[in-house]
Amino acid sequence: MPSLPPELWSLVINLLRHRDQIKCLSVSKMHHDIAFSSVFSHVRVTFGLWIWRPMMSDRARVHPSSNEQECMTRRNYTTLDVLRAISSRPDLAEVITRFTVYACDLEDSGNSTEQLENLRAALEVLPNLQVFHWYGQRPEPSSAVFNALEAQSATTLTEIRLPMLEKYYMRALPPQLYHFPNLRSLSMIKQASWNGPGHNIYEIVTTLVDVRTEILAHLSISGDVRQWRRESFSGLRELELIFTMVFGLGGFADVLRDCPSLTSLTLLPVDIADPADIFPAFGAHPHALPGLTAFKYLKQAEAEPPTTPEHVAALCEFLKNKRHLRQLDVALQAEDREDDPLFELLRELPALEVLGFDFTRADWTPSDDIAFFERVIPARLSALRVGQLVLVHEPDLCASYRAEWLKLFKSRTSLRYLHIFESFIEPPETETALRLRQLPIEELPASLELYGYGLYMHPVVREPLDAGSNSDAPRATFGPCWPLEKVVFRTKEDFECPDWEWLLRWHDYPGLDMLRPSVLPNGPPLMLNPDIPLLHGSSS
Repeated sequence: MPSLPPELWSLVINLLRHRDQIKCLSVSKMHHDIAFSSVFSHVRVTFGLWIWRPMMSDRARVHPSSNEQECMTRRNYTTLDVLRAISSRPDLAEVITRFTVYACDLEDSGNSTEQLENLRAALEVLPNLQVFHWYGQRPEPSSAVFNALEAQSATTLTEIRLPMLEKYYMRALPPQLYHFPNLRSLSMIKQASWNGPGHNIYEIVTTLVDVRTEILAHLSISGDVRQWRRESFSGLRELELIFTMVFGLGGFADVLRDCPSLTSLTLLPVDIADPADIFPAFGAHPHALPGLTAFKYLKQAEAEPPTTPEHVAALCEFLKNKRHLRQLDVALQAEDREDDPLFELLRELPALEVLGFDFTRADWTPSDDIAFFERVIPARLSALRVGQLVLVHEPDLCASYRAEWLKLFKSRTSLRYLHIFESFIEPPETETALRLRQLPIEELPASLELYGYGLYMHPVVREPLDAGSNSDAPRATFGPCWPLEKVVFRTKEDFECPDWEWLLRWHDYPGLDMLRPSVLPNGPPLMLNPDIPLLHGSSS
């Protein structure tokens, strides 16, 4: 093959997956120089060690084991090496546009001062930083970190994600946040386990939004909607109200009325939020948000009071006018079959391609139930999330029920991502489990690229056809299961499709156990692999 000019190689390499771009670093100097900026554009650093201990595990201890301590030490050394490399190599600092911090240290580690100082030094030399994300609260982002961002990235930074700390609730936001004139996306989410006061958070954030009214397009926020100022949020395109109670003089209707430009709306109420504060607004304003392309409503499983048929009807009245709606993900936790009108509505949404739903049945009749979903679920779907598939208590029905579901999935010939949630925890050997985790690849759609089952996520790998092959399709196999930390800290780049990341987003907000399938035993805690490089995509 004749040599291509560097300009064409640049186009080719930029279209490659991240793991393939990494391989280009060792092909030749030309390929290295072209791939360098793509490979190192996103850096992730971790302080401490992220460890997940299941809620039902008897190992829910605080102090790390000796093995975990060793892993934590190695991880911190690696983080230190990365930060020092950034500080000392202008060629590396220049190509970094995204920076993510995972703050998972122990409260008594005593390392936070040195860690934050090294981070500050690295941030001060990033001239092209556009996105800064901070997950976790140990350590908290310091004033020195914000000062470094302001000093070097004030005009380039367009997206910030921070934890919603208690001190922000009680006082004010970091003053440096007011000094990023091009900030278009702000995310400040509190931990689900913290139940401190949140009534004034919108008033605090509004003071920041007021400064960026013409610029800010995306807002993800936790708290209570009490001090909603309509002029402050009128320009938003994407709004996520996470762990929120929606009430006040105008209630949720204010949101529908005052954000006419919204194209994406996500609601995850607190478990004590009253649906009566939300759903009547949908029915009263059915023509609001005409440009909506994505809608997500996730009610927690144990939340009270319940969703009623009237609430479902109001939501249907609102959604049926959304001709541009591409993405819909709803978990209403309604009573038996009370959410059927929502499923019937799916056929009236001509643009729908991404769907997520939970459902409840008191008594199953596999042929009738599957026939219903076969009729209402659009054949054109590219991504599907289904919850509560194992509510079958008669062993004789399991085989038939499982086969019918697999037939439905396989008939969706455009389906590229399928994710299944179970409804409750039961032993894997139970006779009423559908055993959908370990499926032969032949039982899934030929178009599938990613299969998820609770916490387990497997890419589908297709081998190129041999020259003499008689097959008309490449052989498909399941690739390695995603590491748990990749599931937890998943990004759009990890999914390689923004639609798929959106579909799974927020389902594990109350805790990772929300994704936990029954087949996961109460074994040792699962933790971040300290040997995975800190560069984006290399954990694939």
